[in-house]
Amino acid sequence: TNDWELKNIFSRIIDSNLESIIYNKESNYILIAESNLKNDNISIAGHILRKEFERIIEELRIINGVGAKEKLSNTIDEILKGNDSTDINRSKLIKLLKKAKFYQDIVMHPASHEVYSSDFTTKEVNGAIIVLKELNKYINSLTKISK
Repeated sequence: TNDWELKNIFSRIIDSNLESIIYNKESNYILIAESNLKNDNISIAGHILRKEFERIIEELRIINGVGAKEKLSNTIDEILKGNDSTDINRSKLIKLLKKAKFYQDIVMHPASHEVYSSDFTTKEVNGAIIVLKELNKYINSLTKISK
């Protein structure tokens, strides 16, 4: 039997200390964000969506063979660089990433990690949720093809 579990470890430096978080694929940040949104916790929903966005971009970085992990925006730009492809799946990815970048600036910005105050609306959070769900569908379609 196979006793191994595949997990992604995310790390960041806070106050000169390295913090590592193991991401469990069963964790569903989108459901957590939707729950917070229903309870009018718009800021927390944005913060949770940022976590999901980072997880998605990291998976796409690995799938697309983009080099070492960098700032989120740099990684997105590296993935987008291959946008001259005529592959239908690639075109869909480019379109979704451009939408995600739009919502990144509004809802899923870096400050959402540190500050729980929002200047965005429920409609904007819902828009980000839709894009993140579509990106997850895209990733799942790629992983089904590779198996």
